[in-house]
Amino acid sequence: MNAKYKLIKNSRIIDNTRYIVYGIECYYDNNYYDSFNDIVLNKSEAQEICDFLNKHNISPVHFIDIVEDFIAK
Repeated sequence: MNAKYKLIKNSRIIDNTRYIVYGIECYYDNNYYDSFNDIVLNKSEAQEICDFLNKHNISPVHFIDIVEDFIAK
């Protein structure tokens, strides 16, 4: 399995206020696979899930489920 996960940074405007949000991109065999563009506002939280995905070599098939579980906790 050759999945890699990368932290990404975006901005969102909510109620006329700009926020920096963090997400994760998934690459499989060096090709873009999928992403969550705005998981959390806290960079360290996004880095935590990104590190988990990479450390455990999570299959891209499970990427969405794991991120959803992280958000729900």
